[in-house]
Amino acid sequence: AFNFDFTKNYLDLVTTYASVIIILSRIDDKKALVGMFNCAHEMTNGSSDPSYPRLGQMFVEYDHPWKKLTEEFSPHTRSVTAALLSLKMVYPRRNLPAEQWRNAQLLSLLSTPGSMLDPACCET
Repeated sequence: AFNFDFTKNYLDLVTTYASVIIILSRIDDKKALVGMFNCAHEMTNGSSDPSYPRLGQMFVEYDHPWKKLTEEFSPHTRSVTAALLSLKMVYPRRNLPAEQWRNAQLLSLLSTPGSMLDPACCET
């Protein structure tokens, strides 16, 4: 609720990482995929990818991606839960379509001219 953009970007990062792990879990021959990536990189750039050994090691370590996902996210569970709960009241209001804002007279300067000198007070 205090820093909406930071929280949203953190949750986007978590979502992207989980998506990569899910895609990784669906690939049966991971080593062949890494080898093809290295060959394509070598053909395109004229040299092997410098991070190829680390990438190969990562694929070996992530042999069971679902297990690795649960291991790596258990420390983040509390912060992800807190981040999601903090957006519970803010997210719906920040992502209303403009038409709903117009209907609620939130964008109108003419709807209540008498209250224009009084600032709006809310927790966000």
